[in-house]
Amino acid sequence: MYIRFLLVWLVNTLIFFFANRFYPTSYVLGNAVMTPTMAAILVGFFLTLILKVAGSFKKKPKGSKYMMFGYYFLANSVAIWVLARLSVVTGFGIPAFFWAFYLGFFTVIAQWLARQIFKSLKLL
Repeated sequence: MYIRFLLVWLVNTLIFFFANRFYPTSYVLGNAVMTPTMAAILVGFFLTLILKVAGSFKKKPKGSKYMMFGYYFLANSVAIWVLARLSVVTGFGIPAFFWAFYLGFFTVIAQWLARQIFKSLKLL
Protein backbone atom coordinates (compact mmCIF):
# COMPACT_ATOMS: atom_id res chain seq x y z
CA MET A 1 0.00 0.00 0.00
CA TYR A 2 2.80 2.42 0.82
CA ILE A 3 4.66 1.58 -2.37
CA ARG A 4 1.57 2.37 -4.46
CA PHE A 5 1.08 5.68 -2.64
CA LEU A 6 4.73 6.62 -3.18
CA LEU A 7 4.63 5.69 -6.86
CA VAL A 8 1.42 7.63 -7.51
CA TRP A 9 2.96 10.56 -5.61
CA LEU A 10 5.99 10.33 -7.91
CA VAL A 11 3.77 10.22 -11.01
CA ASN A 12 1.77 13.24 -9.84
CA THR A 13 4.93 15.16 -8.97
CA LEU A 14 6.39 14.50 -12.41
CA ILE A 15 3.17 15.62 -14.09
CA PHE A 16 3.26 18.96 -12.25
CA PHE A 17 6.97 19.35 -12.93
CA PHE A 18 6.62 18.70 -16.67
CA ALA A 19 3.47 20.84 -16.93
CA ASN A 20 5.49 23.73 -15.54
CA ARG A 21 8.38 22.98 -17.90
CA PHE A 22 6.27 22.76 -21.07
CA TYR A 23 3.64 25.39 -20.20
CA PRO A 24 5.33 27.86 -17.82
CA THR A 25 2.72 30.58 -18.37
CA SER A 26 -0.16 28.21 -17.58
CA TYR A 27 1.23 26.19 -14.67
CA VAL A 28 3.39 28.05 -12.19
CA LEU A 29 5.43 26.29 -9.54
CA GLY A 30 7.19 27.99 -6.67
CA ASN A 31 6.71 31.16 -4.69
CA ALA A 32 8.78 33.37 -2.41
CA VAL A 33 9.14 30.57 0.13
CA MET A 34 9.69 27.42 -1.94
CA THR A 35 11.48 26.40 -5.09
CA PRO A 36 9.64 24.94 -8.09
CA THR A 37 10.94 21.45 -7.26
CA MET A 38 9.71 21.69 -3.67
CA ALA A 39 6.34 22.97 -4.87
CA ALA A 40 5.99 20.08 -7.35
CA ILE A 41 6.74 17.55 -4.62
CA LEU A 42 4.31 19.20 -2.19
CA VAL A 43 1.48 19.58 -4.72
CA GLY A 44 2.03 15.99 -5.91
CA PHE A 45 1.74 14.80 -2.32
CA PHE A 46 -1.42 16.80 -1.64
CA LEU A 47 -3.04 15.61 -4.87
CA THR A 48 -2.23 12.00 -4.06
CA LEU A 49 -3.60 12.42 -0.54
CA ILE A 50 -6.81 14.11 -1.75
CA LEU A 51 -7.39 11.38 -4.33
CA LYS A 52 -6.82 8.69 -1.71
CA VAL A 53 -9.55 10.29 0.40
CA ALA A 54 -11.81 10.77 -2.66
CA GLY A 55 -11.38 7.09 -3.51
CA SER A 56 -12.85 6.12 -0.16
CA PHE A 57 -16.03 8.13 -0.91
CA LYS A 58 -16.80 6.62 -4.31
CA LYS A 59 -19.34 3.91 -4.72
CA LYS A 60 -18.66 1.03 -7.06
CA PRO A 61 -20.29 1.98 -10.36
CA LYS A 62 -22.24 -0.68 -12.12
CA GLY A 63 -19.63 -2.03 -14.55
CA SER A 64 -18.68 1.19 -16.27
CA LYS A 65 -15.04 2.11 -16.71
CA TYR A 66 -16.17 5.41 -18.20
CA MET A 67 -17.94 6.30 -14.96
CA MET A 68 -14.73 5.64 -13.03
CA PHE A 69 -12.77 7.75 -15.51
CA GLY A 70 -15.32 10.55 -15.13
CA TYR A 71 -15.24 10.34 -11.34
CA TYR A 72 -11.46 10.51 -11.14
CA PHE A 73 -11.28 13.16 -13.87
CA LEU A 74 -13.61 15.36 -11.86
CA ALA A 75 -11.81 14.58 -8.59
CA ASN A 76 -8.40 15.35 -10.11
CA SER A 77 -9.60 18.56 -11.74
CA VAL A 78 -11.30 19.88 -8.61
CA ALA A 79 -8.32 18.92 -6.44
CA ILE A 80 -5.91 20.68 -8.82
CA TRP A 81 -8.10 23.77 -8.84
CA VAL A 82 -8.29 23.80 -5.02
CA LEU A 83 -4.52 23.33 -4.72
CA ALA A 84 -4.00 26.22 -7.14
CA ARG A 85 -6.33 28.40 -5.08
CA LEU A 86 -4.12 27.65 -2.07
CA SER A 87 -1.03 28.84 -3.92
CA VAL A 88 0.40 30.61 -0.87
CA VAL A 89 0.69 27.23 0.87
CA THR A 90 1.28 24.88 -2.08
CA GLY A 91 3.38 27.05 -4.38
CA PHE A 92 1.26 26.05 -7.39
CA GLY A 93 -0.81 28.41 -9.50
CA ILE A 94 -2.89 28.46 -12.66
CA PRO A 95 -4.28 31.51 -14.51
CA ALA A 96 -7.78 30.08 -15.15
CA PHE A 97 -9.93 27.19 -13.96
CA PHE A 98 -9.95 25.38 -17.32
CA TRP A 99 -6.22 24.70 -16.99
CA ALA A 100 -7.13 22.50 -14.01
CA PHE A 101 -9.34 20.41 -16.32
CA TYR A 102 -6.51 20.00 -18.84
CA LEU A 103 -4.08 18.89 -16.16
CA GLY A 104 -6.79 16.76 -14.55
CA PHE A 105 -7.19 14.84 -17.79
CA PHE A 106 -3.46 14.12 -18.02
CA THR A 107 -3.24 13.09 -14.38
CA VAL A 108 -6.08 10.59 -14.85
CA ILE A 109 -4.31 9.07 -17.86
CA ALA A 110 -0.96 8.91 -16.04
CA GLN A 111 -2.55 7.39 -12.93
CA TRP A 112 -4.32 4.81 -15.10
CA LEU A 113 -0.99 3.90 -16.73
CA ALA A 114 0.61 3.60 -13.29
CA ARG A 115 -2.26 1.34 -12.21
CA GLN A 116 -1.67 -0.89 -15.23
CA ILE A 117 2.00 -1.13 -14.28
CA PHE A 118 0.99 -2.04 -10.71
CA LYS A 119 -1.22 -4.79 -12.03
CA SER A 120 1.51 -6.18 -14.28
CA LEU A 121 4.01 -6.17 -11.39
CA LYS A 122 1.42 -7.74 -9.05
CA LEU A 123 1.51 -4.76 -6.67
CA LEU A 124 -2.30 -4.48 -6.71
